Amino acid sequence: MQNNLFSNGEVVKGYQVKVLNENEVRAAAGILFLFAIISFMNSWLMGEFLYTKIFVVAFLIEFLIRVLINPKYAPTLILAKFITKGQKPFYTGALQKKWAWSLVLAIIMFYLRATCKFNP
Repeated sequence: MQNNLFSNGEVVKGYQVKVLNENEVRAAAGILFLFAIISFMNSWLMGEFLYTKIFVVAFLIEFLIRVLINPKYAPTLILAKFITKGQKPFYTGALQKKWAWSLVLAIIMFYLRATCKFNP
């Protein structure tokens, strides 16, 4: 029996590998991009870094859930599932997405934000 909690992707008839719905993945990327732009523009234009700190931590948690646990439990992918509910699914390999979601960017952002001594 397969443990669904720590699974990457889903089994779909007609595919030999586990897959993810590309529409949901792209919608989740758009949601993350929206929050990133809002937080970084607030930092740049207003000089307020609180929202950037919150976003970087949320981004790290999101990617930890996607890579280490299961993408279907990631908050933005749950929201994206509702947004793309009426669309025909377009499946891509889950392993490729897991590689693309490597934690390198999230960890670097978190490290730089946590160790930054810049306070305007």
